[in-house]
Amino acid sequence: ILIPVQAYVDLLQILSVQESKVSRFLALVNQTNQTYALDRPVVLFIPTNEAFDIDKLLLPSSNADLVSLIKQHILPSYESIKNDTMYNTSNPNAHIQLSSIKGKQIVTLYLNGEKKSQANVITILNAMPVTGGTAFIIDAVPVSYTHLRSP
Repeated sequence: ILIPVQAYVDLLQILSVQESKVSRFLALVNQTNQTYALDRPVVLFIPTNEAFDIDKLLLPSSNADLVSLIKQHILPSYESIKNDTMYNTSNPNAHIQLSSIKGKQIVTLYLNGEKKSQANVITILNAMPVTGGTAFIIDAVPVSYTHLRSP
């Protein structure tokens, strides 16, 4: 008996459909050589290009800080995300919690146990069942590593 095998599709391929919305974050992933972190089933929280507006945000200048910023957007393994549960990110000091408030899904970032920022979930992309990855496209960048530029 032959069982058909589904073609392998990774989360980056799924994200390519939304590339015009998330290209700034994906460029930062490439710039810091963190694409290997997405080669397995993971959960991503990716800011839109509008949220990741480099004209308004001052991003970290060191590569190590940029990597830390990226890692706080990645859960290191695929998990089915449940509301009001705290999840460890790939950054050991950062945790993410998803909540539902008045019918909207909200992502909250905690650093060292302290609430730092919130973002609305705009879109959820699933690579299930092929790879098990999920991407939550969000409308804000955590303020822990970014600062607003002076006008």
